Amino acid sequence: MGYKIADFSVRNTKSHGGTAIYVRENLPYLKKNIDSNLEISCIKFNFDNNDITLVNLYDTASDTKLPQYNNIFDQIEGKFLLCGDFNAHHTMWGGKHTDTKGRELFSFLEYKDIVLLNDGTGTRCNPSTLELAPIDLSFCNSSLASKITWSVDLTSSYGSDHHVVNINFSHKQILTDDSESVYNYKKADWEAFSSKCNEHLSPDMISDNIEETCSRLTNKILQIAGECIPVKLKNNKPKKPQVPWWTPECTKSVKERNICKNRAQHTGFGTDFTIYREKERACRKTIKAAQAMYWESYCNSLNNDSKLSDVWKKVKSMLGKTFKKLNLPTLLYNNTKYECTQDKADILATNYAQVSSDDNYSDNFKSQKQDIEQKEYSKLLHYYKDNSDSYNEPYTMQELKDAISDTSDTSPGKDKITYSMFKQFTDKSLSVLLLFINRVWFLQKLPSEWKHSIISPVLKPGKKPTDPQSYRPIALTSNFVKIMEKMVNNRLRWYLEKNNFYTPNQSGFRKK
Repeated sequence: MGYKIADFSVRNTKSHGGTAIYVRENLPYLKKNIDSNLEISCIKFNFDNNDITLVNLYDTASDTKLPQYNNIFDQIEGKFLLCGDFNAHHTMWGGKHTDTKGRELFSFLEYKDIVLLNDGTGTRCNPSTLELAPIDLSFCNSSLASKITWSVDLTSSYGSDHHVVNINFSHKQILTDDSESVYNYKKADWEAFSSKCNEHLSPDMISDNIEETCSRLTNKILQIAGECIPVKLKNNKPKKPQVPWWTPECTKSVKERNICKNRAQHTGFGTDFTIYREKERACRKTIKAAQAMYWESYCNSLNNDSKLSDVWKKVKSMLGKTFKKLNLPTLLYNNTKYECTQDKADILATNYAQVSSDDNYSDNFKSQKQDIEQKEYSKLLHYYKDNSDSYNEPYTMQELKDAISDTSDTSPGKDKITYSMFKQFTDKSLSVLLLFINRVWFLQKLPSEWKHSIISPVLKPGKKPTDPQSYRPIALTSNFVKIMEKMVNNRLRWYLEKNNFYTPNQSGFRKK
């Protein structure tokens, strides 16, 4: 979807109401707390080298007084943009009448350096009469007013009785550059890829120089991929959420509903209003039926072998949730703001180093740890000298194929080689990979690039987004070494099971 929630408020007494602010995923921001009895959300972001406070509020009360508005503005520093559903009517901003709340708010504006951005266009459609009322108001201070254009999109309300209000700044916001190129597998020529790998990957490329061999293999695979698989640039434009249950009938029903609504608003005829109401009910019925039918079909497809993780992915996809790369907000640590990408990376790296440091252990624990490590090292040294055990034998083609087949495409490491590429290799190409893996195994030397990972921070559930300590590091390692890890892991698990190393009472972390 391209956006994430930055701040929200929830009403505890009723099931509806509340406010939320969603921000573009690559826009840095800071959450700001506003002490008020109104439902309110607030963040601070940078525009044109100026910090701007964005406030979103929902005021349902009919008797809001000046002190309550003053309380909010007293907590806002510098330039601001305040938007919200004030439920206040006044002819000054296009209302057909003026109520007490509207007079209170208007008198407040007269004594402040505040500009009302509304142009008189109605923002809320009364469900009973389809009349428009301008109760969603937008304010800013005078220094920002000349840089802002304000308009209402009356073509669609996305199922709400409020229309979308568009507020545009005249200067383009500088966003962080997180674009990246990825392979377009839908247009890949896999037959040519397999053929070229079969032709250009040969045993002659493998030597005892592990670093050079790894570099030769990686560069050759990437060269062939560049010739056979088109590259596309990930764009950062927000996309509409896609749900798997949506059908052409849903699209048709929504279109018919909107046409009838626009006609009823334009003519004001009772017959057109009745038709709109019928189309609205039919639209809701069509959408609910599509959801129910899809969910029933999916549930019928589940069996004992279905993975719980896949079920949760399906549930989230039905809700329109997507899994996107995280763009960090402005980080705050020891009262210092970290806004640029390099500064964020540095403070995250510093935090990860502190968390994994031995300095966090007590002296007693460090002493016990050292003693155990020395004892275990002696045992490992014994196994190292004895190469007669079956787990030290060369790896086989079947072990390599089993490891590759047990993969699904995930984000690759720095080398950009994906599991999809390995799955297109012929036996001849795989034999070259197997030869290199066995060379690494017996020489006991890992290529240096296999030891490096791209660290991607993932926000922990329920944690504060601006705190560097709220992020869990996810390491994106070369898929080449992960295939070898699978081969080693499968062999060791087999060896432990065969020789009864596991206690009979252990069931976790064991294959069925």
